[in-house]
Amino acid sequence: MNDEPTLDRPRWQRLSALLDEALELPGEARAPWLAALTDSGAIDAPLAEQLARMLAAQPQETTGAFDALLQRALQHEESAPVGAAQDLAGRRMGAWALLRKIGEGGMGQVWLARRADGLYEQEVVVKLLRGDLQQASLSERFARERAVLARLSHPGIAKLLDAGVEAGLPFLVLEYVSGRTLTEHARAACPTVAERVALLIRVAQAVAHAHAQLVVHRDLKPSNVMVSFEGNPKVLDFGIAGLLDDEAPGQLTRLAGRGLTLGYAAPEQLSGEPIGVAADVFTLGVLLFELLSGRLPFVAGGKTRAAAEHALLHEDAPRLSQLPAGGLANEQADVQAARPADFARVRGDLEAIVAKALRKDPAERYDGVGAFVDDLRLWMAHRPVAARRDDWRHRSSLWLRRNALPASLGATLVLAVLAGLGVSLTQWQRAESAARESDQVTTYLTDLLGSASPDQHGGESPNVLQLLEKSRKELDDKFKDEPATKARLLKVLTKTYEGLSRYDLAGPLAEQWIALTAKAYGEDDERTIAARLKLAQIYTPSGPWDDVIAQLEPLRPRIARRYGPYSENMRELLAVLANAQMKIGRLQGATQTLQELGELTDRLYPPGSFERAFHHNIVSNLYAGQGRFSDALAELHKADAGIASVSTDNLRHALAMRRNMWAMRIRLGEYAQIEPDYLGLAAEMDHLHGVGSATRAFLYPEMARYHADRAEFARSLANREAFLAGNSGTPKQALAASRAALLLARALAHAAPAAALTDEAQTLLAAVDADGRQLGALRRAEAWLALARTGLLLDELDLAAAAIKRLRGDAQLNLAEDVWMNSRVAQAEGELLRARGDWQGSAKLLAQRVALLDTSPDKAVPALWQARLDLATTLVLMRDPAAAAALAQAAAARPPQMPSKHPLDAVLHYLQALQQGTDASKARLAVEQAYGRASSQLPAGLGGIF
Repeated sequence: MNDEPTLDRPRWQRLSALLDEALELPGEARAPWLAALTDSGAIDAPLAEQLARMLAAQPQETTGAFDALLQRALQHEESAPVGAAQDLAGRRMGAWALLRKIGEGGMGQVWLARRADGLYEQEVVVKLLRGDLQQASLSERFARERAVLARLSHPGIAKLLDAGVEAGLPFLVLEYVSGRTLTEHARAACPTVAERVALLIRVAQAVAHAHAQLVVHRDLKPSNVMVSFEGNPKVLDFGIAGLLDDEAPGQLTRLAGRGLTLGYAAPEQLSGEPIGVAADVFTLGVLLFELLSGRLPFVAGGKTRAAAEHALLHEDAPRLSQLPAGGLANEQADVQAARPADFARVRGDLEAIVAKALRKDPAERYDGVGAFVDDLRLWMAHRPVAARRDDWRHRSSLWLRRNALPASLGATLVLAVLAGLGVSLTQWQRAESAARESDQVTTYLTDLLGSASPDQHGGESPNVLQLLEKSRKELDDKFKDEPATKARLLKVLTKTYEGLSRYDLAGPLAEQWIALTAKAYGEDDERTIAARLKLAQIYTPSGPWDDVIAQLEPLRPRIARRYGPYSENMRELLAVLANAQMKIGRLQGATQTLQELGELTDRLYPPGSFERAFHHNIVSNLYAGQGRFSDALAELHKADAGIASVSTDNLRHALAMRRNMWAMRIRLGEYAQIEPDYLGLAAEMDHLHGVGSATRAFLYPEMARYHADRAEFARSLANREAFLAGNSGTPKQALAASRAALLLARALAHAAPAAALTDEAQTLLAAVDADGRQLGALRRAEAWLALARTGLLLDELDLAAAAIKRLRGDAQLNLAEDVWMNSRVAQAEGELLRARGDWQGSAKLLAQRVALLDTSPDKAVPALWQARLDLATTLVLMRDPAAAAALAQAAAARPPQMPSKHPLDAVLHYLQALQQGTDASKARLAVEQAYGRASSQLPAGLGGIF
């Protein structure tokens, strides 16, 4: 028989929380602490007696005896206890081998571990949970909850990697984060208020991501936020509370089922009320309070637990600006040292933000972490915050309750004062209007998130995109009479879709946003300027780039007038403008814009900053557009320092820069590690954006180029198909160029009959004509080049001629200025003339391409090898005396990392046989076999294969 009384769940929760607190105290401090609890009436006598027996059973600082005793008390199944007396080093937990213990607490032990099954190398943290968990359903619950927690894909969240039960011992496996706790990092590396606020914003963004996936943390505290030595925070233990509860997955409101940390707990966690996202908002407020003041709002100054609980439940948090220098005398120096150097900056807006987050009533706090972050960003930008108005009203109502009589006697005086404030009425009305708009937006978004209940979606928890789609589709019918509110909602949705790389949906929303702001406020208003700049940024990755320039050129003088010629707004405009000018071949204008951008970036940002790294990336794009691939790669490497220290907000841009470095290596024929690096980049992009993002999709065309240059045509085709299947962020009209590239890949891989490919090419030619504006000049050119090569491969010379005619007739291509694009058109036209027997014209055009490539220091790149062989083909066929030299130059240009027995090697041998006048039939057969075709399927002039 068990000699301990049976505990119901609420009393076990209470007992567990008290034990957690007691076990953190030194052994000699536990008896006085327990006596104080009993004397104050904070706990009843039976609970105190049980707690005393459990503490007495503790072997010094361990928890093993408590585990065993509590197990018996709860009448759970027997399982292996976790105690300090056990030496678990080397023990396997699933696929993980324990290395050394790095922590211990009321919930169990924390171990550093390593992957032990040989699949890959990785160090992790393994948490061994106490043995008092209900074993019978634990494995099932772990499997169930891992599906929920797998949605937490954010660079600011340390992921749960595994969970299970090994020999009766439950364990969790989490990502290992090397660094300091949140408060330690703030004291060591964030000396100012602004730096600490910026740090907490990044933590809050991770929490907001989890809330969007319907997961609440419920135990945020400094030890659960690790900051790497590079300054990147990661929130730990997300969802572990859910693993330890019995409720259904995905449920936002849950009862506390584990020991809380009193100093960081929300009032509803202590009172037993339902816990939702507001609890995490409260705790973020506590963390910010501590980062700014060096102390906790409720558990400070030597308070007993009973006093701390009373303060948490019934007292308002102290105002930051009214804090004394310290609590107890011996705490004062430490508190002062923990505060930022410019602590005086907390007065006003910032303390109002903290106060709102720390309201007792969850309904009076911020509606969500996103609203909390928005206010902090407004404070960082020196703009009015929503909390200030709300804070004034809240404090006024409290004062009126306490001072009803003085308030009534002072009414006459107040009216007299108000009469003298008429001059400020307009400003007040504007502020009130902005606040009302903010309230409406917040209410709408709160209702939207509230609709995420599985009950309203057939038992399934909707993801973020599903909620956004619901909002986007219903927005047209909402706020018809309130354009300002609708404009703010369009702004939120536009930026959200942009962040998700859904440019196809972000663009139309931005256009609606512009229409509303321009009509309501005019073109020179900052809201219209911001909307137009955002639309240009959305168009930057996918076009149409003509529209980007059309947006930005008239915007430039407006930004200069409103923000100044040396502002961050001007830097953003120049960056987007330079990129767009490059995309449509206006290289002289792009060079001038880049020079201005470089000077402004150097003026605004220090060396090693991400902004300077971003400038190097744009310069590299210019070099790549000129065929200067090694220069482009060298310029990208100048961005290494900025990429290494990138913040969470710019991770997607940093990944894009690394993708560009990788792509330049492909163009240079540096093939070592290309495929492993591709897999690494893909995994990081999927981790950051989720599977199927546009950022991830743009790896596929580069892999298609890599395989096509290596004559691995089937693999090239597979990547072209994957791009069209997986790219969910590019507008459908803009994909005509990608469909043309896919058609060319199918022709090279002879994946369909020639007649079917020809019909499809004619259809695409018409589609490009119809969607030309949406495509933009560069994509039109890429589509026509792919169709011209397809026509050459199929010996459909009229098709090739039609595509080339369009290339030559498109004035927006600026072929006279864009010599790289002009050389590509010249190569296609030269092959067409060769197929028609005009060898002189062919040699002249193909020599243009070779001459341009020869100006580059890169002498062993795929493009030059292909171009030299192309020219040599014409010279051999026309029996030109320069043919032998051209063939020798083509052989010398072969990139050393090309695979052996490349089909172009067979072409070279065939041309050498023709030039030497020997029997070339065997060499011709070798070419046919290398390309997997019969003689009749090879184009007569070998057009399209180069």
